[in-house]
Amino acid sequence: MKHFKPLISLFLVALCLVSFAACRPVDPGFGNTIAYANWSDDPSIADGALNRAALQGEGGHLPIFKLDTLADLNSFKAKYGGVLTMDRGWNDVDSFDEATKQAQWNQASFFAKNTLLVVYVPTTSGSYRFGVQDISLFDGAMCVYVTQLNHPGDVTDDMSGWFILIEVADAELRDCSSFDAVLVDEK
Repeated sequence: MKHFKPLISLFLVALCLVSFAACRPVDPGFGNTIAYANWSDDPSIADGALNRAALQGEGGHLPIFKLDTLADLNSFKAKYGGVLTMDRGWNDVDSFDEATKQAQWNQASFFAKNTLLVVYVPTTSGSYRFGVQDISLFDGAMCVYVTQLNHPGDVTDDMSGWFILIEVADAELRDCSSFDAVLVDEK
């Protein structure tokens, strides 16, 4: 058994290297922006998310939605427009409607070769801003890693929420069958 320990260790190192190599980041040139969403704990948000099972488990997971067509975008706005804010921004942050219009994500031509991923980030203060830290794709599973971008000394005492809108080429999602979004704690 003593002779097998070095072989087992070597095998485990090789397995880790192969696993790491198979986990590829999505093209870092993806476009993303933040839009105001407001805060809500309405269960329809989790129920409609692609990662609804993960949202029922341990904390840190954020609802993620995949919009493949202009009809999907319009359906998303209609479904969640009464629950979240689509038509108003917050201070320096555009509304969902304005953000999709400015980026031309509200046109059928965009969806001919692209998909819009939407991550909803609820938070305890309207002072916090969030963005994409990384996106990975491993064995057909895509995960968007979200991080808090600012750490203000003084914050507002209001519940708030943000949409992170991520433009991804359809080619990147070809082999993707599951989606998740996670809030990364950098402390």
